[in-house]
Amino acid sequence: MSAVTDFKGLGNCSSLSILAIVGSNLTGNIPSSFGLLDKLSLLYLTENRLSGRIPPELGKCKSLTELKLYRNQLEGEIPIELGMLSELQNLELFENRLNGEIPISIWKIQSLRHVLLYKNNLSGELPLELTHLKRLEGSIPSDVGKCPTLWRTRLDPNNLSGVLPEFLDNPNLAYMNIKGNNISGKIPSSLGNCTNLTSIDLSMNGLEVLYLQSLSSASGTSISVSGTLGYIAPENAYMTARGKESDVYYGVVLLELITRRKPSDSSFMEEVDIVGWVRSLWSETQDITAIVDSSLMEETVDSNVAEQIIGVLLIALRCTEKEPSSRPTMRDVVKQLLDVNPPQRKRYSMV
Repeated sequence: MSAVTDFKGLGNCSSLSILAIVGSNLTGNIPSSFGLLDKLSLLYLTENRLSGRIPPELGKCKSLTELKLYRNQLEGEIPIELGMLSELQNLELFENRLNGEIPISIWKIQSLRHVLLYKNNLSGELPLELTHLKRLEGSIPSDVGKCPTLWRTRLDPNNLSGVLPEFLDNPNLAYMNIKGNNISGKIPSSLGNCTNLTSIDLSMNGLEVLYLQSLSSASGTSISVSGTLGYIAPENAYMTARGKESDVYYGVVLLELITRRKPSDSSFMEEVDIVGWVRSLWSETQDITAIVDSSLMEETVDSNVAEQIIGVLLIALRCTEKEPSSRPTMRDVVKQLLDVNPPQRKRYSMV
């Protein structure tokens, strides 16, 4: 296929909303006239031979949601004007010759979900603004576990999924917060390789860990992490020793059953989980209708059913007390559940 060198005229197509020229031997510079395309939502110029700089005029494309220029020969710095793209969700500039620092303005785009910038010559530090992003999706790259200089990881709260990577070469990692995502699977035992780890919060995820898992570091420090379908007891989220009272912290499961909400439901306010939400409503209103799922409430016409739901709610709240010593033992929980719903005697009819 012969090279395409002249596509400047496309900048005059004012009604253009999608422009995709992929793998077409496209050469030359990206025209600055593309900044006139105020209706352009998708710009794909990937896997070509484009050179020169990314035109700052692209920052005027207010409708742009996806900008993909990867696998070209683009050079120079990423223009700060791209931070003006308030609707941008996907930014993919990997495998080019870009240099300089990543503009802080990009990390301030609240709609941003995917950022791929690898295999360039970029330098500098990742700014604190990166922690303000709340809509990141996809999985955590496995390379995170192979970064020896990484000392702080904070990805809360987003929509990240997949499993936690193996932590094979992170001797300096001291802080990790991946709270409020959709991470699943097991907590990797390789976290024990992180000998400087002092704080870890994996709560409000979809972890399949229904028990405490101790991760022993080389220094002998015991790290205990627990979760019940994504909820982690406060004393375990920050690596204290396991206590027998933690075994009944799964009262959060009862709360999920009667509210039919996830531990980190989107309806909750920021920094509030299912336990805090239920506890606050109950202390303020003492009204189960504000807490219990509406379809379940339809079955509470019978006052006995309503009393049973309240009984289960109170057990769940006792099981999720902040102080482990205030929580009942599992034996007590079983007894309390039986008291809430006593077994019915079978009735026999005489014929």
